[in-house]
Amino acid sequence: VPGVFLITEKGSFGVMRPPVNIYVIPGPDGLVFDAGYGNLRSLRQFERGFREIEGYCTQKGLPFCVRRIIPSHAHPDHFAGLKKLRKRLGFKVLLAPKTAAVIANRQAYRRVYNHDYFGRGADGYPLVKRLFWGIVQEVGGYFYEGLYGTAFIKQPDRLCPVPGPLKVNGEQWLLLASPGHSEDHISLYDPVRGLLFAGDNVLRTLNTWLGPPRSDLEVYVASLRELRALPRLRMILSAHGSPIERPAERIDEIIAWRRRRVWEVYGVIRDSAEGISLRGIFKVLYPGEGWMKWVLAEGWMRLTVNYLEGRGWIVSERRGSRRYYL
Repeated sequence: VPGVFLITEKGSFGVMRPPVNIYVIPGPDGLVFDAGYGNLRSLRQFERGFREIEGYCTQKGLPFCVRRIIPSHAHPDHFAGLKKLRKRLGFKVLLAPKTAAVIANRQAYRRVYNHDYFGRGADGYPLVKRLFWGIVQEVGGYFYEGLYGTAFIKQPDRLCPVPGPLKVNGEQWLLLASPGHSEDHISLYDPVRGLLFAGDNVLRTLNTWLGPPRSDLEVYVASLRELRALPRLRMILSAHGSPIERPAERIDEIIAWRRRRVWEVYGVIRDSAEGISLRGIFKVLYPGEGWMKWVLAEGWMRLTVNYLEGRGWIVSERRGSRRYYL
């Protein structure tokens, strides 16, 4: 795409830290969309790519003033590098208000994303189990901060209203609220060229991860429908993977896949005479798969049973583990 450059930060540890796309839009008042990881290797990789783009534009006589950066949402592969990039490259950090509230500090972040093992959500768990998982969660928080190089942003340079306009190189672009994958997720749309910077919401070959506590299945599908309805939508640039050149078809495909998975879960519960646990549903849908697939699939399955139960199509009760029935 003319005028849009891509830096893909390398991943590691498989799905725990996947490669992530960062888009650089050079010009007299350019922008970087998404911030990637904050570990030293990723920061150096981004800076090398950024300087190469700057050198290319200079050689071609093109303006290169890129001093602003905005993340799509508050997952660590999208915001962890913000603070350090601001320090290293002098970027001004732009944030949507919801994202700013989440990443203001460690306490705010964990309050949003950690499971409350001692509140209502822990009803039915033995005290020892609640204490154990509370400790695991606390230690795990520090592990993930180190893995992603997470640094929090106490004070952004600017809060951007969402939905709302954002000028990029003198042109009026649009910041769009596109929650579902996370409640603070935003997308960036260039209405002249029909370019949508979609973050994690629309990926070309993968299906976006969804899971508690900040994903919502119904809201996600509604966001997809709104993105599909954008006038002159021609191409989607995603946070992972390659560009989507047939955006309407891909969005329709994702919506159909989500609908099919809902009915598959419903069918598993329907066919279980004595009810079935979430782990039991997993074993039916993913026979022979191990813990890594469970880590990836548990979130969307939990959202799906919550969706079905919220509409009165199934019921549940806790008998050791929670079981689901028609």
